[in-house]
Amino acid sequence: MKNIYRYILAFGAMAAAVSCMPETPYEPGEAEVDGCYGVYFPAQETDLVRDPSESRTATISVMRSNSDDAITVPLTIVDTSGLFTVSELVFEDGQSETTIDLSFEGVEVGVTYGVSFVIEDPQYASKYSSNPIALDFSVIYERWIDLGEGTWIEGANSYFSPFEEKVHIYQNDLDRNMFRVQMKWDTPDGVYAVHTEDADEYFNFVILQPGNKVYDLTISQEDLIYYDIYNTGYINSNYPDDPVQMLHPFGLVGATEAQGAYNHVLQYQDNGLPAAVAVAPFYYLMNAGGGWNQSTYDDVVTIVFPGAVLTDYSLSIMSGETTGGVLPLQFVTGEDVASVKYKIYEGTVSTGILDSYVAGISDGSIEAEVAPEGAFGVKLGATGVYTVVAVSFDAAGAAQESASTEVRYVAEGDSMPVMAGAGIAATGKYGYLGDYYTAEHVLEYYIYGEDITAARALLLSSEEYAAYGSLAEVLLMSQPVLSAEVLAQINDGGVVGIYDERTPGTAYTFLVWLSNGYESTVLTAEASTAGSYDVTLSDMFGLYAVTGESYFNGPIAEPEAWILEPSDNPEAGNIMMTAFANMYIDSPIYGNFDAETRSLEFYDNQYVLAADGVGYLFFMNAETYDPISFNVWNEGCFNSPSSMFGLDVQSAPADGQDLGWYDIYVDVSAVKVADLSEEASVSAESIKVSALHEAGKVDAAPSVATPVEGVMGARVAEPAEYTVENLSGVVFENNIDRSSTQDYAVLLQK
Repeated sequence: MKNIYRYILAFGAMAAAVSCMPETPYEPGEAEVDGCYGVYFPAQETDLVRDPSESRTATISVMRSNSDDAITVPLTIVDTSGLFTVSELVFEDGQSETTIDLSFEGVEVGVTYGVSFVIEDPQYASKYSSNPIALDFSVIYERWIDLGEGTWIEGANSYFSPFEEKVHIYQNDLDRNMFRVQMKWDTPDGVYAVHTEDADEYFNFVILQPGNKVYDLTISQEDLIYYDIYNTGYINSNYPDDPVQMLHPFGLVGATEAQGAYNHVLQYQDNGLPAAVAVAPFYYLMNAGGGWNQSTYDDVVTIVFPGAVLTDYSLSIMSGETTGGVLPLQFVTGEDVASVKYKIYEGTVSTGILDSYVAGISDGSIEAEVAPEGAFGVKLGATGVYTVVAVSFDAAGAAQESASTEVRYVAEGDSMPVMAGAGIAATGKYGYLGDYYTAEHVLEYYIYGEDITAARALLLSSEEYAAYGSLAEVLLMSQPVLSAEVLAQINDGGVVGIYDERTPGTAYTFLVWLSNGYESTVLTAEASTAGSYDVTLSDMFGLYAVTGESYFNGPIAEPEAWILEPSDNPEAGNIMMTAFANMYIDSPIYGNFDAETRSLEFYDNQYVLAADGVGYLFFMNAETYDPISFNVWNEGCFNSPSSMFGLDVQSAPADGQDLGWYDIYVDVSAVKVADLSEEASVSAESIKVSALHEAGKVDAAPSVATPVEGVMGARVAEPAEYTVENLSGVVFENNIDRSSTQDYAVLLQK
């Protein structure tokens, strides 16, 4: 499966407000001066960046539309530095193009100097031509130090296929945080380029410092980088005359610092220079107004500096629950780590004391254990809270990185049971929220406990629960942990919530995993919704209001309109979708409703619509090649798609080239708002705003829980006494020892 390469096409929309504006009588302007020469400045390079060894002269091109007569054009010149010498602007009779000669001998290195020109006399400058009659010129001399030959690496998530190229990297002599990479150069056989001969000569970037400003954004983090727009010169065949350019996310309107987080220094060398920097740009098309968004991915582009050797001394600690007085531990290390030393301290360790322990383990003044490879177990002196402190070392025995974690240990013979309860019941007391908030469709749950440090919850139909068997608990452990706010409620009398959109007359099983840090438990409760399930095929026909979540854009802001009708092709299915995502579609999306399985499914890869200026849209499963199946929980109500799905864009209605994703739905909830016999309206206009993403099946987005850090007062922790035991076959999942679940891998495979 592939990562998603986001592409955004922004088609401008302009509102006309002419009807509310008062009419203004037309008054003709003054006529051009008879014989006006129409002198102007054509397009040219006006911002020069030069090496100090280069000349202190330049020329400016000037043209005129009336080439009669020999003339000397009066210029208004603004030179605040007083260092520019400017020649007269002279045209010979019949000459339509000439130059102004500039010299600026007194300029200093590292300072930008500017001069402005304006042609004001109406005898020489047209009043009504669109040709520019003013020009701003600037020059700066910078010395760039050739650091040597580095490597430009296009990674797995680049717009381009992965490759590596040797390049020269330069550092600015005055601002040592500024660098540039030479992207093309002359050879005996012609121009050699990393991307294309039409690319910019240099990729320029700077290491940002806290307090720097990029547009209106003030930088607060260290080691972020910013780069100028870099033109690769590459032309995508679908967008001629619109070369792909690399745009830093800070260049977007309203950008935040977090949007640039993947553009940063990866490592530093001992000499203070970067070892490597990561570049994660928008690959942008200026004319189309959009591009492939790779700004939230690792391994897009890596620039490795001359002489640098990238190393990975990373270190993290995994721990499990105590079993029989043995606490499982494992150190996860980077590939360059030769050994890990660790020590276990009683209680919680404050930040200041922790730093001293890391320093002591690093320099050997604190005697520490050498960690065995793989998972191992430790026996501690007594039940309680402990802190594990560890340091990674390289092959030469030099300390590199550190890690620490707090663990809770239960001594053999002791018990620290989880004090908690949970339950669930059908209820109609939330009817004020809407028509479907009845006991037929709503289950209310409660969870309470004491000193609960983590919790997960899952609702399955009792039929599903029985089918999963022992795998149901493993599925429960794959759910995200409940938030710190919910945990606080659980520990303060309990939390109450609801599951809505449930199927009538159905038994459900509620599973809750709770941990107090020492031990954990799984609680189950069962309840049935009221009523009975009686949905027919005809109940599914109508106009639907659809809410949910987009993979790219988050929650759907306004409900979308979808229409389901009886199929006009029984061989293709018993139901068809004729409007999707607020659009009438050219070709129906066929599928089947099955009352017995209470499901609605639509087949993968069905042509939908020709979108003006974009391509041909196909309804498609975004993860596999299976049909998309929905749970029909009531008549005219369905939700819970079996996979992510969406609209894929191709270059032709059949056998075309994949251009990308228009959008992908992560989740949807559809409720019928009108039968087919009633008046219904769906927007039939072509796509105004489209988001294209690289075609291909994609991985589901993982749920991520953010831990909440506690703040403890400083104290000196005592080293704990412990013994080490080997543990073979231990599997850690979310800091829980799952080795007792033999079928864990089976579920993952499924």
